[in-house]
Amino acid sequence: MAEINADEILRRLSARLKMRHLILLLNIQQHGSLTRVAEQMASSQPAITNALSELEGMFGGALFDRSSRGIGPHRAGQAGAGPRPGHAARSGPPGARHGHRRGRL
Repeated sequence: MAEINADEILRRLSARLKMRHLILLLNIQQHGSLTRVAEQMASSQPAITNALSELEGMFGGALFDRSSRGIGPHRAGQAGAGPRPGHAARSGPPGARHGHRRGRL
């Protein structure tokens, strides 16, 4: 099997990665819920799920862990993710914020 170097991976990604994918990543990191991301991006939850699946396909694996409580960075991505903007670092499952009020930012 031929080895693919980092430059080749970046070239392949840059040909497929769109601004909407980057915005999606930022919104998921900020909101921790695909439903809230869909509301924020004026889209449907299935469309957001499909876009995330497409993005994960580009990277070759899961970028986020999903649970009934929300969505958060996959273990491999946690080190680079840091705390959500405007939120203190927390422990516990994704989406386990208390007192969060729904609405637009």
